[in-house]
Amino acid sequence: MKSDFKVFQPSPADRAYIYQQIQDLQAFVGPSGQVAVVCEKGEEDSGQVFYAVTLASMQNGAFEVRAKAEDFYEACLKAKESLLKAFEALSQNTDLDQAREVQIRILSQGHLLH
Repeated sequence: MKSDFKVFQPSPADRAYIYQQIQDLQAFVGPSGQVAVVCEKGEEDSGQVFYAVTLASMQNGAFEVRAKAEDFYEACLKAKESLLKAFEALSQNTDLDQAREVQIRILSQGHLLH
């Protein structure tokens, strides 16, 4: 059963860790994109729990992931990994779309693909 969760104000060392995680994600959102992390802390039946909510916005969309762990650093890392998987899936779909466009262009010019 979930109890009240409150926004967690990380220490300077924790903020440095968050900033490092954001730097790893910044390349995926581009120069006009933004990455933000909100940390929550609370108590559940199993004990103290942390949530890391990572938001990434870019020119063509936005992602939000929420990760839960008993450790602050683990929650941040899980959120980052989830966001990286979402970026990878988006990249693969974009690559497939671009490959499909190339194939259509080749076929429309009367050439065979194989």
